[in-house]
Amino acid sequence: MSTLNIEQRFKDFVSQRHYPCPGAKSAVKFERMRTCYVDDFRSVLDAEKVLESIYQFIDAYDSDQEMFLSLAVFFKQPLDLSEVDFERYLWLFLQRLHDLDSRHFSWAPNSSSNPANNDFSFSLGERKLFVIGMHPNSNRKARRFEVPLLVFNMHDQFQRLRESGDFERYQTTARKKDITFSGSINPNLSDFGEASEARQYSGRIVEENWTCPFKARG
Repeated sequence: MSTLNIEQRFKDFVSQRHYPCPGAKSAVKFERMRTCYVDDFRSVLDAEKVLESIYQFIDAYDSDQEMFLSLAVFFKQPLDLSEVDFERYLWLFLQRLHDLDSRHFSWAPNSSSNPANNDFSFSLGERKLFVIGMHPNSNRKARRFEVPLLVFNMHDQFQRLRESGDFERYQTTARKKDITFSGSINPNLSDFGEASEARQYSGRIVEENWTCPFKARG
């Protein structure tokens, strides 16, 4: 996998006219999409490398707090994951990140560490993060990319949108474009606080009785 080629192809993918995520499009347009390249979704060593990149990403966000800043983590393999397998490996990887992070940091304040709770947010470096998983076999066109990747976003960005009164406009724009781009609104999407955001991370349409396999330490 050529890092330059895959990065450009991802930018081209996100920059499509009706791609539904305004934040991703803005991050690409204004060159605020940071990247990390690792070998294997299943590797503990790669989790350590990704965690360091996430800490650098958090520091970069804190240095200026301009909207929007995202970190895209690209994986060389495996490429043939089903939606169920991708979801399983996503949560295994997030569990590894958390296990490493918990040696030095507590869970982010004002956020539940229980993925069944409506106020759950993933946490690293005591900061709330929203995670978007993408892979070749996703049922959602907007999540269907040629290699597995995870996109990390600071929750602070969404909170600032709410405080400015722009969040509803952002959300409406994203949902309208999702209909055009994918043919329907992602059924996993919910308004803030109505359901756990953990249901959205993998992109799979999860069952009503779905149980997240993640478990926070402490």
